[in-house]
Amino acid sequence: MKGLFSPKLLVEIVVIVAGVLLALAADRWNQDRADRLLEAAYLDRFVSDIKRDSSSAEAYLATFQMVVFATDTLLRFVEGAEPPPSLPSTVQRAFVQFNLPAASTWNEMLSSSSLGLVRDIRVREVLSDYYGSQRPSLEFNLARSDRRGRDPFTEALYPMGLFLPCMQGQECAVEGIGLDGSPDATPTYRSFDPSVFREWPGIRSLIVGLGSHHGTQRLFAQGLADAAGETLRALESAR
Repeated sequence: MKGLFSPKLLVEIVVIVAGVLLALAADRWNQDRADRLLEAAYLDRFVSDIKRDSSSAEAYLATFQMVVFATDTLLRFVEGAEPPPSLPSTVQRAFVQFNLPAASTWNEMLSSSSLGLVRDIRVREVLSDYYGSQRPSLEFNLARSDRRGRDPFTEALYPMGLFLPCMQGQECAVEGIGLDGSPDATPTYRSFDPSVFREWPGIRSLIVGLGSHHGTQRLFAQGLADAAGETLRALESAR
């Protein structure tokens, strides 16, 4: 029994226990360091995502007057005026749709239960308010506005062949238009007969309705731009 507690054995036990404790401490330190790096990466991605929300909204708002002008041009045309120089391009511009970018980082953190990596409660509150409240409300209303404004028109025009995509092997004469109003060299839609467009049943009512749809879209885009700006400032202050 006395040999079991010899000084040499006690020293060995102490060394082993100390080694285990040091290994556990090193493992915790490494895990904490990895978590902090991951937290920083997530926060950088959040900033990038919110800036993308803001830039998408600002891009739509910057071209809003061109969208309204194209819509008014279509209305004058169906009421008897001469067709615009490029009717297909005018139609495409008039029906530019504001689309809310995907909340990829937020969805990823929720699905992986990683929100706890964000240590600062103020930062979590800022993100939760933006992604859990403000953005979903905008997204819901955008979708509802889309159903009221764009879908009836799209459903009417598809049978006419106006918005049929330019498929491989087809002769396509209509070039696309970017969100900023600049031309896109890639043809995206087939050309169509102006007289068929003008005489399509209910076309005037659809274009008139589109005017209020654009107004609603503008309000939501401005709301997103404002919310994104406020959230970025709050994040900067909290960090």
